[in-house]
Parts: sequence; C-alpha cells; structure tokens
Amino acid sequence: MRRPTPISILLLLGLLGCTSNPFGGMSQEERAQIEGFAERAEKYVQSNRIDQAESQIQQGLALDPDHYYLNLYLGRVQNLKAEREAEWYQVAVETLERVADMRSRSEQDYRVYLWLGNAWQGLATCHRKEAEFLARRALDVGVDLDRAKELQEKVAEQKQLYRESLDKARKAYADLAATGESPIQAERFLFQVEAMSVDGLEGEQRKEHIEAAVARGEKFLAEVRKRHQVYEDQARRSLDADVEEESRIRRNEYRRREIDTRGLLASLYERLGRIDEAIAQLDGALALDDKDTGALYHRGRLRAEAGRKPGAKQDLTEFLRLTRLPFEAEQVKRARELLREL
Repeated sequence: MRRPTPISILLLLGLLGCTSNPFGGMSQEERAQIEGFAERAEKYVQSNRIDQAESQIQQGLALDPDHYYLNLYLGRVQNLKAEREAEWYQVAVETLERVADMRSRSEQDYRVYLWLGNAWQGLATCHRKEAEFLARRALDVGVDLDRAKELQEKVAEQKQLYRESLDKARKAYADLAATGESPIQAERFLFQVEAMSVDGLEGEQRKEHIEAAVARGEKFLAEVRKRHQVYEDQARRSLDADVEEESRIRRNEYRRREIDTRGLLASLYERLGRIDEAIAQLDGALALDDKDTGALYHRGRLRAEAGRKPGAKQDLTEFLRLTRLPFEAEQVKRARELLREL
C-alpha cells in the first residue's frame, strides 16, 4: 500500500524539541502570520473540515516546521484521515509521538495524549481486522499446508501487534488521565481498550479481563449519566438561548455515549453468561433511543436465544424495518433466520 503523505512529512524529520524562542529571528509580522495559520487550523479541526485544516497546517509548517500546535493539529488531521487504514494511523502515531517529545510532561497539551491514544487504538483495530482476514484465508487454502502455515504465522504476528498497540493506547490514555484535564474522556477510552483487550484471551484470564472491563464500564456509565442529567437540567432552566443550545448539544452527546457504553457493557455481560444483565443494559439504551438498530438487534438476538419469543420477534422485526444495512449484511441475514426459527 502506498504510504499516505497528506502533508510533507519531511518537514517533521528534524523535530528535536522546542527552543525557548520558537520563532527565532522572525519578524512580528511573520509570527502573527504563523499564529493565524495555527488558529485557523484549530477551528477547522474542531469543525471536522479536514482539507481546510490541512491547507493551513501546510502553510504554517512551511514557515516554522517546529511549531508545536501546527504539529499537534497535523497529528489530529492524520488521525481523522485514517479511515481505518493501518498506515494512516501509523503516520499519526509517529507525528504525535514527536509532538510529545517537543515539550516536558508538565507543559504538554492534554490533546496530544488523547489523539495519540486514538491513533494507537485505531491501529489496534486494523491489526485485529487483518488477523481475522488472514485467518479466513488460512481456512480456504485446502491441502496447501505450507501456505496455511505461512498465513497462520502472519495471523499470530497481527495478533501480537494488536496487543502491543492496545498497550500503547492504554499508556496514552493513562497519561491523559494524569493531566487531570479530561478525566471522562480518559475513562471512556480506557474502558474501550479494556473491552478490546479481552479478544484472544481464554479461560480464567479472559474472565478476569472481562470483569475488569465491566467494572470500568459501570464506573464510566455512572459518570456519563450524571453529566447527561446536568446538561438536561441546564437546558431546561436556562433563559439564555445560546446556553440552552449548547446544553442541548452536550446532553445529546452524553446520551449517545450512554447508549454506546450500554451496548458494549451488554456484550461483556453476554460473554460472562449474565444474559439478564446484558438485556437490562440494552433496555436502558433503548429507553434513550427506541430506534437504535444496534441495540434492537442485540436485544432481539439475546431474547431469541433465551426463549423470550414475543419480545424477540418485536425487536428483530423493528430492527429489519429500521436498519439501513444491505440485505446481504450478516446482521440482517441472522435476524431473518431467527425470525423464521421463532
């Protein structure tokens, strides 16, 4: 695969750290110009306008390759352009690790740890998907034992890279938590990493990791529900239209996080065989959004497997009515199979 180069990475090769005067002998006009590029890049990154952010970063780095914030936003842009491709995430990792080296820990912007963790987590997901793809290929080679062995070795390599990437993500999110600047973000992603780390484990070790992930997830869920309630109350009581709108946006954001967290917790409880608790989590998710197709499918499947036919039929029928997945998608096929069996 061709290595992505959204911005000339050669500009970053000489980064060895910030000096006490990052602008050197630049004129006041040049300094103001660079800061303007950085400010606009940040705004474009925040609004997810990646091409515009990339343009501002390019222009700023051409004037000052060592500018801390321009390099920080470069890492974020590379993350956002990754689109689940391993090489893009690898580029983001390299950029953000260089950014982390540019300042001491006490001076570090918390975002470098957040975005570095995101890049490692994305890279881990890519390695897991590659391992799954190679494992399927290994099953299809038939009597070619040498080829099967070669593929199995590649599967083992990808699984090892998956675990190493998760460890790096965990470290970055722990550094994020240590800054004290974004504790709920740190808890959110640490929970996701703990849940992902269960893959590939077996026996008692697997059970212990699932229980640890559940404990962290329940802790995070309690905080999310608290934040959701705060913003709901704020939106209801505020007499300022701007404050009300901002509170509404944040409330919806935390509602979505609660739904996602409950879905992941339901999967973990299911792995422990605690089906009633898994269904209870999905009940909570659907109380917040009764049209969430992921929760409908998951609850319908669990109800069907538990012999709760009326509820299962209702959930799976509603899932098929609302889903935008193609007819041949695995969940759609499985939902139809379960309905026929019911």
